[in-house]
Amino acid sequence: HVSEEFGDSVAILEGGSSRVGIESTVVGVHHKSGEYQIEIYRPGFYTASMLEQILSKEGIKAQVQYAESPVAPGQLKHHYMPKIPLVIVKEHFEWPSQRSQVEAALKRKFNKPMLWQQPLESQLASRELYQKMREFDQQGFDVIITFRSPLHQREEWKGIWNRLEKAATL
Repeated sequence: HVSEEFGDSVAILEGGSSRVGIESTVVGVHHKSGEYQIEIYRPGFYTASMLEQILSKEGIKAQVQYAESPVAPGQLKHHYMPKIPLVIVKEHFEWPSQRSQVEAALKRKFNKPMLWQQPLESQLASRELYQKMREFDQQGFDVIITFRSPLHQREEWKGIWNRLEKAATL
């Protein structure tokens, strides 16, 4: 993917497929009044509860929270975007009956939508995320519709939906 994106303008060390897929969790660590406060600036594989558990095993009591910060990479409003529009809809979205809403919002007609349901496992969704968006670009689809279900509200989905929301056209 890096080679396709940047060509010969960067040196690439090929390490094979990533086990995680999305970029790392980026945190800020603050020590105030003898206590640690940890802020997750960019969610990735490691969630707040996972970090609290890891720190606790090491005898470090710390509160971990999600926070926005311009110092973390990938914090632009639109980032990771595919070449075709990506629209996030609720799980009961029906393309035939609700198509006109998407077309009106994007001010164009679509003839070949990709209706993309995320895998049930967050680790698989994370690994496949960028590959799938590239495939949909290359396979001639003209819009990607992805569904957000109540399952996707769990903490381990936070990094995935962070990337999808930044990739979304609407």
